[in-house]
This record gives sequence, C-alpha cells and structure tokens, in this order.
Amino acid sequence: MNKTNIVIAPGLLPDSGTIHVVAQEDTRDHLMTVLRAIKPEVDFKAYDGGEANFVLTTEPDQNLENAHLMPLPIGDPWGWWEWSKRATECPQGLAGALAENLPLPPLTEDESYGDNRHFMRQHFKNLPAEIISKIEKIASRLADEESKKCYEAILFGTPQGLAKRYHARLFNSLQYTDFVRLDEDAVILNGGVHEGPEIPIFAALTNCSAHLHNIDPGGYDYLSPYAQRWLSVAGEKAFKGPFALSDKMGRKEMAVCDDGQLNPRFQKVEGTGINLDVFPSMTLEGYIKSRNLERVDLIKLDLEGDEETVVPAMIDLTHRFRPQLAISIYHKAQHFWSIPEFLMGHLEGYRFHMGHYASQCYEAILYAIPEEVA
Repeated sequence: MNKTNIVIAPGLLPDSGTIHVVAQEDTRDHLMTVLRAIKPEVDFKAYDGGEANFVLTTEPDQNLENAHLMPLPIGDPWGWWEWSKRATECPQGLAGALAENLPLPPLTEDESYGDNRHFMRQHFKNLPAEIISKIEKIASRLADEESKKCYEAILFGTPQGLAKRYHARLFNSLQYTDFVRLDEDAVILNGGVHEGPEIPIFAALTNCSAHLHNIDPGGYDYLSPYAQRWLSVAGEKAFKGPFALSDKMGRKEMAVCDDGQLNPRFQKVEGTGINLDVFPSMTLEGYIKSRNLERVDLIKLDLEGDEETVVPAMIDLTHRFRPQLAISIYHKAQHFWSIPEFLMGHLEGYRFHMGHYASQCYEAILYAIPEEVA
C-alpha cells in the first residue's frame, strides 16, 4: 500500500474543512455519524474523487494518494467505536451522549456504579501500610505527571472520576498505543488476541509492514472480519501463534467462556457457560527461538491474569532485545502494584507510564519504554 499518514482516533482530525471518507458500506454510515458528532464544523462526505482538504480511509487495501488512514477499534468494548454504537441508541443520540458523557458501558443486573460495588473497590480500601508504600514508590517512578494522576485515580479515585477521565480521552487515544513508537519493520509480539481490535492499530502504525506475531490459544477463531481484512493485507508478515503464553512449555488448562474468551483464572461453574479445556503452552523465549527472531520491538500482553507468570519469565529477553512493553495490570487487584514493582526492579534504563482505557478499573496498561526509544 502507499505510504499514508495515520490518524489514530477521530478526535485528532482537523476542526474544519472538507474531509472525504472511504469506508466499507457496513461501517460507513455509523462512522459518518461519529465523525459529524465529534467534529461538527467539518464537512464530511463519502469519497467521490473530488476536491477535499483531507482524504480519510479505514481500508488498508485502498491505495489512495496522500490518504490518511484511521483504523477502527471494532470489537473493543471500551473503545470509541463500540461506545458510540451504544450512545446512538440513547434518547439523546450521539451528540447528546457526548455532551453528557453517557452512556457508561453496560453492567450486569447486580452491579452499580456506586462506590461499594465499583470493580475492585473493596480491594483498594484499607490497604495495609506495606502496600501503600509500594504504591507510592511506583507512582514516584512513573515518568510523567499524567501517568501519576492516572494511577492514583484508578486506585483511589471515585467511579464518577474514573468515568469522567475515560470520556475525556475516549475519542483521542487507543489502548496499547500511548507512548509506543514503532518503525515500519517493527517486530511485535501481540499476546492475547480474541477479536483482535489491536491488530488494525498495530498494522496502521507500521504502514502494514510490521512483523506481527499474534499469540492466543484460540488462534484466529474469534477474530473480527475487520481484523481479518487487515491481516490479509499484512500477508506473510503476520504470524499466528495458536497457544497459551506461560512460564513453561507444555499444556495449560484454561476456562472457555461463552463468548469464546479463554481465561486462566476461572473455574468451571455449572450453568455459567464456562467450561475447561487444555491448550498447548509456550514461553515467549521459546516462541522467539522457534521463529529465529533477531529483534523484538514491542511486547503487548493482555492475558486475562497470566501476566503474573509470563512477565517474570521474559525478563532475560527484555535485557537482550530491550523491547517496548504494554502490559495489562488489571486482571487481579494485586497486579496494580506487583507487576509494576517487579518490572521497575528488573529493567534498567526504562521509563514507565500508565494508561487507562475504561470507565472502571479495567483496561489499565503499564508502558515500559527504553530511554533510547522514548
């Protein structure tokens, strides 16, 4: 494909002018609704080849001169695409939802956004002094003030405050991308895939030229059609690793949830749609050797709780390759401090940042960026 400029999210588009949009028919109408609500002063039109200040495309296989490519986070329940789909169903419409910061993601019948039932809130109340000390040390090591505020808000802020932070940046950022810098030939180890909303993002950031290794015990079984489209453009530079990442080679028992998610934390519970199955497992080191990789530029891990076993097992390779890291730290309460503490104690010459991409404590990402890349 032609060299393109990347627009990572709609809030980063110009505030005025004419923008022509290229998108598949099944997504174009909703995309145009979103764009017009986010940028009401811009004249958005379906692409007709005419004069425009800006040509925006969501399609990786469209070779358009001077086009700006914007990958859609389809399948990400916390990303702006799915949020805006829910918002259009509200009486206020999308524009009204934007003005009022509504709606919050759906909750089960026994949940609420009150302090007492907020996700993990009970774990963060009355923490022992030892844990508070660890949290304070971690916060002091974060490299920028916004990361420190983000970390503090996740652990000690109110649900309303978290929701406000989420909505304030929803249309301006995407998970796993903050602080990360990737060359076109980057080697990316993408641990944890499912529907693969991050695949178009990583592909776009590297002009579909990265060596993208997608590792998940479910393989591509649940990949969205949109992510599959991007993989087809990546061609031989995209690799499937159909196994569970672990701290050892062998096999691993995991829960198979009713939506296809594979989770090492859950046990089979009758009537819940959760069953157990066994999958091949491999270490990151083993995978790197199996592919004869001579460089690794980014390791992203979203492993539903298995980060606690995979992260310690990959320290030697981080010393050797010095990759950038984007690590989920929210699957267990203690991960909010145990994983940052471990990495900060074992990585020299790294800068640490915090990103948060949900209106609850979910989707907290610790970024570790080598100083020579930052």
